[in-house]
Amino acid sequence: MRLELVALAIFLVPARADAQVVEGSVSTILSGRADPRDGNIYSVLPLYSGLRLTVREVQVPYVDDVRLELSGWLGGLLVEPIGGQRFAGDLDVAYLEGKLARRHILVRLGRQTLTGGVARFTHLDGASITMQGRGAGLTVFGGVPVIPRFDVKVGDATAGGRLFYRFSYESQLGFSFVHVQDSGRTGRQDLGLDFRTQPHKMLTLTGLAVLSLVERDMAEIDVAATLSPHRLVDVRVDYRDQRPDLFIPRSSIFAVFSNSARQEVGATLEGRALGRISVSGDYHAIFDESGAGHRAGVKAQLRLGPAGEITVGTQLRLLRLPMNGYYAARLFGMVRIFPTLLLSLDGDAYVFEALVNGRGYSVTGAASLAWDISKAWRAVASGAISTTPFVTAGYDFMVKLAYNPTLRVKERH
Repeated sequence: MRLELVALAIFLVPARADAQVVEGSVSTILSGRADPRDGNIYSVLPLYSGLRLTVREVQVPYVDDVRLELSGWLGGLLVEPIGGQRFAGDLDVAYLEGKLARRHILVRLGRQTLTGGVARFTHLDGASITMQGRGAGLTVFGGVPVIPRFDVKVGDATAGGRLFYRFSYESQLGFSFVHVQDSGRTGRQDLGLDFRTQPHKMLTLTGLAVLSLVERDMAEIDVAATLSPHRLVDVRVDYRDQRPDLFIPRSSIFAVFSNSARQEVGATLEGRALGRISVSGDYHAIFDESGAGHRAGVKAQLRLGPAGEITVGTQLRLLRLPMNGYYAARLFGMVRIFPTLLLSLDGDAYVFEALVNGRGYSVTGAASLAWDISKAWRAVASGAISTTPFVTAGYDFMVKLAYNPTLRVKERH
């Protein structure tokens, strides 16, 4: 069923349609890393090729803004295949969309990702329709949940929608619903309320509340207020109450053994000066079934040089929970050696309060070099070395070559 829907999305463009703009990218990535498995360290060398293709400004009678979007990857392991599987590939996105009724109705067919409300980045093979006019709108969708490669099944079928109203460009209110069917049972059924409003030019309020209709309990409450008293200062206060176990499909066996709640409340302060200095800090108190804890951090970044071609920064973080915690420090920098050549360096270290696999620290160092060969070609080489509680001497490297062409075709009849 999924392949049929994808094929439908790709080939529904009428033969008479004239593609005017074709944009795409092809990225080939060779990487390597130390992979600890079965008590041994294996050297893994995956080779991937990613493809993205966009065809837009297609002329189709009675349909506006027709667009075809494709994104996928194909790759394999040069040595040490995992589980005997050497080659793999997947389509991340493959849909065809267009607008009807003077652009008041948007129809999208194929593999797509839905956002907003309780959809929570739903990835599916199916269809979605969005109708809107004079501020009010309705989105409905349905199809088969996509199982990304190396991921777990989330259901056999899903459907839902979101009813929304835009009071202004900055303010919106939405009601949403999603149903997931799995193995003949209701895997998930959520009802949500989301809003964004700006009662004053300096104040923005956002919120999301999700009710699990299966458990008749709140799965998530997330509210925040952002105050911008000056264009160089932002203050954000937020509160989140989550039941992570309610994100698991009720048909899953893990739902039986999961029953947890977590609350966070805190604030974040960001400041900028002279276009070259930025400083931010945050603090959040955490409450769960194991007790109370907190997390906090501070980050500073400075741009140097006549054109700001050098960036240096540091970051400090801590996490304290009843069972464990850590202190973390990071140093990073970027230097644009030439307009087409960028070098970046990054190093971070963690110190754990309780030993993990008999070790109390983790250290990683990384470097990358990006070269814009031309307007369409880019090459990137990066590498990292680390010592962690899982690998005494680990390594990771990547070489990437990307081609990003844009083709404009204008046919005259």
